Amino acid sequence: MPKYPKQRSIVSVTFNDGEVKTYEISAGASIAGYLMRDASDTGIVTLRDDDAATATCIPLDRIRDIQIAPAPTPDTEETN
Repeated sequence: MPKYPKQRSIVSVTFNDGEVKTYEISAGASIAGYLMRDASDTGIVTLRDDDAATATCIPLDRIRDIQIAPAPTPDTEETN
């Protein structure tokens, strides 16, 4: 059994110019504190998606706001 349960989150990044981009990461929303401490230390926000084997690195000074929320799961998605 893995040490941490498999979770996904949606990260909405608002850049200084007002542009908003959304990323999906392979971590729960509780990772927010760690991401911000790491960004404070390095000056870079790193958003990893282990499932897709990708990482997005954004300089902290380009970011106005970040919001992290649990990604919808098939059980929680609404069906029309």
